[in-house]
Amino acid sequence: MNKRDAQKFEARLIEERKRCLKELGQLENEELMINQKEASGDLSSYSFHMADQGSDTMEREKNVFLVSSKGNDLYEIDQALLRIKDSKYGSCLHCGKEIERERLEAMPHARLCIKCRQEEEKESRNNRHGESLISDRV
Repeated sequence: MNKRDAQKFEARLIEERKRCLKELGQLENEELMINQKEASGDLSSYSFHMADQGSDTMEREKNVFLVSSKGNDLYEIDQALLRIKDSKYGSCLHCGKEIERERLEAMPHARLCIKCRQEEEKESRNNRHGESLISDRV
């Protein structure tokens, strides 16, 4: 990958990083507001009905999932920025071949070429399937 392309992808990754941090901040603020309301003893918005409590729990679990997902995205973006710094960006971490430009355009933090990513997903599905077969027998 030439230096100009690397700089273009670096700028895009930095923008994605900023967006990701902003979204994480918003999720944290939402959760902080809920926790502050509970800590203050303000029960006016506290759900007493079981269905409402279930909805509240589901909303919290969704927020935890989103924070975890955004945290993973942030990690992948940071790793891609490090690869740019080390002049390793754009090379598949598994086979070493160049990652297709179309893939990097779609997912600038990609660490694997399409072929290796498909193999990784296939292996992951096989492992999950094997685990479920084992758990079904126990």
